[in-house]
Amino acid sequence: MDRRNVSKKYSADVIVVGSGAGGSVAALTLADAGKRVIIVEKEAVGGDCANYSCIPTKALLETAAMQKMISQAPAHGIKIGNVKLSYEAAIHSVNQSIHSTGVLHPGHSPYDNANIQLVRGQAHCLDKHTISVDLTRYTAANIIIASGSTPFVPKIPGLQEIDYITYRTFAKQKTLPPSVAIIGGGTTAYEYAQIYAAFGVKTHVFESHYHLFSSFDSEVGDLAESALTNTGVRIHTAANITKVHTTKNGNLITFSQAGQEHHVSVDSIFVAAGNIPNTDIGLENAGVLNSEEGIRVNKRLQTSQKNIFAIGDVTGNSHSASSAVHQGLVTAHNILHRKKIMFQDHAVPRVAYGMPEIVVVGKTERQLKLTGLPYQTSIAPLGIVGKAHTSAYTSGFVKIVASYTGHVVGVSIVAPQASEFASELTFAIQHCHRACDIANTIHPFSSWSEAVRVAASKIYCT
Repeated sequence: MDRRNVSKKYSADVIVVGSGAGGSVAALTLADAGKRVIIVEKEAVGGDCANYSCIPTKALLETAAMQKMISQAPAHGIKIGNVKLSYEAAIHSVNQSIHSTGVLHPGHSPYDNANIQLVRGQAHCLDKHTISVDLTRYTAANIIIASGSTPFVPKIPGLQEIDYITYRTFAKQKTLPPSVAIIGGGTTAYEYAQIYAAFGVKTHVFESHYHLFSSFDSEVGDLAESALTNTGVRIHTAANITKVHTTKNGNLITFSQAGQEHHVSVDSIFVAAGNIPNTDIGLENAGVLNSEEGIRVNKRLQTSQKNIFAIGDVTGNSHSASSAVHQGLVTAHNILHRKKIMFQDHAVPRVAYGMPEIVVVGKTERQLKLTGLPYQTSIAPLGIVGKAHTSAYTSGFVKIVASYTGHVVGVSIVAPQASEFASELTFAIQHCHRACDIANTIHPFSSWSEAVRVAASKIYCT
């Protein structure tokens, strides 16, 4: 390894705790710039996204999407015989997807870089420059904490006593249960409800708020609920689970709804109630301030110790791989250059995959209402574009939230392949562009992005 940039008193220039999306990008960027980097990883190399969430979930959703496409083939003039899904084969495909991702695949992994050393084990801070892994100490001028998060398990009486499932343990199941209850109504619940339903599992979703995706505008949650219901998923909103206990017939869930007590019996319970940051790494020894919500960072992603940075889920406000990757790039820049840059979080795409996909970027109408500032909105139903009719999908919409001057500040999209055509709106929010500039841009016909043009054309620009 190139030691030219390493001070004699340090083992490396930078120590990165965690090999997930953000940590890997930061490490590779720094190593390419000639810095010597040590990555510490206690679990699977590649982190949550590559091994448990993003990649495996999307692989299973591809299976679900293909099954749905085949079931709709007769409407497009294609005759197909009986189709049977194999869970065993699907999990094999998932494992192939995991091992072929860029962070793990030989020849493309950051760990193949000569300036990067991978250390396996649990990291523990000893001071602001020192990390211990087992009985070995490593020192660096800068430290990046990218230790990620862990599924949050709500304190429901009886839940801790049963063998519940999370996205981290899903693929360990040899077979799928006949029925399942999913606790939570956000992205993970939405995606896994579709996966279970595709394999014929009787699925219930329990959400304590009045609609799914409670932090988004209600139109998003309403359409998500409709999409899941159409696949046979039973949705229980405004449902407060009060108790879980095991019976001879499975797991009995007791919940209250509209003042009435109800019961549902299922074979398995999947917990999708969010995540908690992995901060139990001796941060107090390094003088790094943190709370239950995560490590506190400034706009430059520095902690209370200026030489220690934190990125991704461990900061408590970034539960997306795309955000973590960008934070990794910002952190690497700030370590390498005297002129610092800031992480801008006002245009981070929040995506739920499946059919349809859901993308929310920037501010929601609900948030703007609370500010009291003037704003305008427009909605383009997907049914008005040609693509909807050639694809036999007319549900969904593109919603734009703009300032009174017409500058785009938020967008909600519910549509097939929404993540593939949301970037122009993300760019507009990031760089404060006007909706009329989007409306005056020629969009491909016929495409889902036509709905973006139509929604933008309804916004008044000054």
